[in-house]
Amino acid sequence: MAAEATFSVPKWLFKNSDGSPCEIKNTLAAVSAGATNAQVLAAVTGKRLRVLSITVNAGTAASILLSLKNGSGGAGLLYLRDPSTSTGAQIHLAPSEIGHADTGEGVGLFADTAGADLVISVRYIEYS
Repeated sequence: MAAEATFSVPKWLFKNSDGSPCEIKNTLAAVSAGATNAQVLAAVTGKRLRVLSITVNAGTAASILLSLKNGSGGAGLLYLRDPSTSTGAQIHLAPSEIGHADTGEGVGLFADTAGADLVISVRYIEYS
């Protein structure tokens, strides 16, 4: 019998500067191949966004090329690439308590893509 893996995050792990806990949130974004400045996470006034984990699935038979950016037209935060050209190709960055990328305060997370149409699943927190 295989053991089940679970990921449990204590509420005290992520806190705002005032000591209040940060809720872990999830979102799903569909982004077309060749998109520029596609919004993945909307900006939140007075908050930064931290990507805790991300899964990218290719919807078409083409390679995955994804650049996550600090706001529309902003600096690159994370670049993901899978050269495979099979439908259903996937990139997964496992949950990380320190996060994979952070936006600036009041700035959303945007993406540029090439290759395949993508479905992007992001687990994140909003914090101050």
